[in-house]
Amino acid sequence: MKRPTVSASTLLLRALAYIGIGLFMVLYPFRVLQAFYWGAVALFGVLSVSELLGLLAPPKAEQKRPQRVLPLCACLGALLFLLCWPETALMILPMVMGLWAMVNGALHTVSYVQFYKNDVPGRLGTLFSAILSYAFGLTLFLNARGYIATVALIAGIYLVLYGAVVFGDFWNEMHPVGYNPRKRRFRITMPVWLAAFLPYTMISRVNQIFRRPAEKTKPSRQLPEEDAFDAVKEEAPPDMEVFVHTSPDGMGMFGHVDLYFDGQVITYGCYDDRTKWLFNALGEGHMLFIEDREAYIPFCIYESNKTIFGFGLRLDEEQKQSIRDKLQSIQALLIPWYSDAQLAQMGRLPKDAHYDDYASLLSQAVSTYFYKFKSGKFKTYFVLGTNCVLLADQLIGAAGTDILKVGGIITPGTYYDYLNREFLRNNSLVISRKAYTAAKCSEQIARIQAKLDAYQAEKSKGV
Repeated sequence: MKRPTVSASTLLLRALAYIGIGLFMVLYPFRVLQAFYWGAVALFGVLSVSELLGLLAPPKAEQKRPQRVLPLCACLGALLFLLCWPETALMILPMVMGLWAMVNGALHTVSYVQFYKNDVPGRLGTLFSAILSYAFGLTLFLNARGYIATVALIAGIYLVLYGAVVFGDFWNEMHPVGYNPRKRRFRITMPVWLAAFLPYTMISRVNQIFRRPAEKTKPSRQLPEEDAFDAVKEEAPPDMEVFVHTSPDGMGMFGHVDLYFDGQVITYGCYDDRTKWLFNALGEGHMLFIEDREAYIPFCIYESNKTIFGFGLRLDEEQKQSIRDKLQSIQALLIPWYSDAQLAQMGRLPKDAHYDDYASLLSQAVSTYFYKFKSGKFKTYFVLGTNCVLLADQLIGAAGTDILKVGGIITPGTYYDYLNREFLRNNSLVISRKAYTAAKCSEQIARIQAKLDAYQAEKSKGV
């Protein structure tokens, strides 16, 4: 399939737009807030009129009257609040930003406590970040009236920096000869609260594309950018593939990241349910190595109802060796670990019991080598800190990616956004993009299901 691209001129226009809007917000923060305020008034005014017209229209059979009145009351209430207390309404912005800063401080605190318990070097930097976040957050929250303009100022600085990064992409497109893709660069990502949900928002779009009957898609028609998921820059297979997992419900909607390199899938997480606590946010850190990629992908789709996005990277020998060296240093911190199903096979747990936890099912469906960390920052898994994305970034970073985590959190959505934008550029490491769905992997999923059914039937017989 012909791949979509972003031209250098488009990158330049985007960069100038971000920088221009950002500078305007920095220079004229009160005008920006005024425009934001009246925009909110107009929005809730239009929504109120729309809900009122909907209430006057004949009701649908399945709709009850309270279901139709509540949205109207909510929109009218928000509109009246904006009109009667405009300054109070604008105070919500610094209060929300302050709360977000304090949440980041709490996340840094949790990470510091875990680093302290595991004796991780350099942990004082994490503690300093926590203190700084608390101080900034409390300042905004407790004196919101005095820092209303600060919100526009910070947002403007963010846009200027983001525009500078986009301009850097434009420059690299125009001067590819002097561009070194292996060098890590400063990069501002999209806000984490947007990136966190990005993989989830792609599920329905991708599934609609692949459910589309083949006869309705003319071969000569060039698909729009959002349709061209399966596409390549080079015909040769990639040297590394990064997988971004997501599912339509539960914690799975925020995603998971692992990668395929040197003939094995490498993934990190907490796979021992007995060690999980704090609403499953913390637990023992495990690293898995799976050699059968063709069985692992359909297993993930089948077991967790996932859609998986794969991005292929082209690496040279120096980059690959850098990743191998980094992986070797991480493997020095590992010791073997076994799932309950594996322990039963070894005679260390009852053989006739049912083991249906994720690790046990994975070990029965796919040949998997489990390890846990005996030391280091990844000894304890933290879903909003030392998570799957951070470990993947430790490895991928050796190949020259330039992700910078903003606000203390790096999410699978952050990586999806970065890899997708790099794929659209001509001069980048990302050379392919593919979506793995249940519809596309139906035959492989059927084999995985049969294998797991056989395992469960064997246990039912007490074997």
